[in-house]
Amino acid sequence: MTADARGAISHPCLALALGGVGWTALACIPLLSWLEANHVRPGLIVTTGFATFPAALWALGMPAREIFAALQTHLPNRVFRQRNFMPFLTLLGCPLPNRGLGHALWRSGPLKAACQRLFGDARLDTSPVPLRVLLVDCSTGSFLGVTEGKLAALAYASTALPPALPPLAIDGCWLGDASVYHAAPLTELLLQPGIKHVAVVACSFPPPGQYSSLADQQLTLQMTLHKSGLKTGSLLALHLLDGELVVIAPRLHRPVDPFDLTIVPEVVAAAEQKFAKLETRATLLLHDATP
Repeated sequence: MTADARGAISHPCLALALGGVGWTALACIPLLSWLEANHVRPGLIVTTGFATFPAALWALGMPAREIFAALQTHLPNRVFRQRNFMPFLTLLGCPLPNRGLGHALWRSGPLKAACQRLFGDARLDTSPVPLRVLLVDCSTGSFLGVTEGKLAALAYASTALPPALPPLAIDGCWLGDASVYHAAPLTELLLQPGIKHVAVVACSFPPPGQYSSLADQQLTLQMTLHKSGLKTGSLLALHLLDGELVVIAPRLHRPVDPFDLTIVPEVVAAAEQKFAKLETRATLLLHDATP
């Protein structure tokens, strides 16, 4: 057990699996704040989708309370603003005819520039907190857990959802957002050596009856599949882990556009309420968290 420059104690047996679609990924803020308050640095964070942004900023040393303001400042592009067509475009999921994976409906430049402003030359493999980003190779459908490379490039790739945004070409692979398939990358860390305790964060959505439009119903179907996958992963975790598993899945109580930044206060409030109910159990994550 070692202390970092901020005085946090490293717990190599504790891992986080963070997921979420769009701004719902900020449901991890209460958990990160709690870890700060308890001076805990996890041994591994595995992310997918937009959760890569708050996870990477926190791993690099940014306090959890400042993450939303930083993202709001540096991501003023049309992908993450109020009232956009991102949910419909991404859930449509159809390839652009005869254009290839390098083309999409929107230009990737603004989001890539925003990622560069946020992360600069920081690299995944030199992060003070070990990070692993789960991406999907859009040309093969296989999943890749990436542990090295420039954070700016990988943060972009983790939010690239064709046909809205083009995936990122790295070493012959077209890497994109895996959050379409995974609510949270829990299964990605179950066989990682030394992991005993896991905290999972993924935002839940209202019951299907509260959605009416076709795009909303498609989103509901995707979230239902996410929930089923998370339940399956949790059952595996209970069987494979020697320690504690805590799943934080706050439910939003109204239909929302996950790419509308105005939902963030609601997302964080729901996550805080859910975490408050689990905090006693969450303290068990710190018991015997080191070899």
